[in-house]
Amino acid sequence: MSRNFYNRPHKALRAWMADTLVAVGRMDPREDCEVRETLARVEEMLAACESHVKHEDEFVHRAMEARRPGSSRVLATEHVEHLAAIEDLRAAAAVRDPDLHRRLAS
Repeated sequence: MSRNFYNRPHKALRAWMADTLVAVGRMDPREDCEVRETLARVEEMLAACESHVKHEDEFVHRAMEARRPGSSRVLATEHVEHLAAIEDLRAAAAVRDPDLHRRLAS
């Protein structure tokens, strides 16, 4: 049986992202306390995703490249896109963008 060490951490991150998406969709924008709490959850999730990407870049991709040069090239490109998306979502949350739910979903 082949084991892909990427599966478990990414499954956990996807579950966290889905849970956060549901919280944003359920949030009542007229309830300031609820909005603050939900946006704090969004920031916590974004920070964890950002940390995960940086950890993979520093440790996992470096090890992959040492073993097989070029093996992390596609993943590195995706990480640049992920980090840009994180910053875009952070900016949307900061201004309480009413379209945050849709943006998180994409």
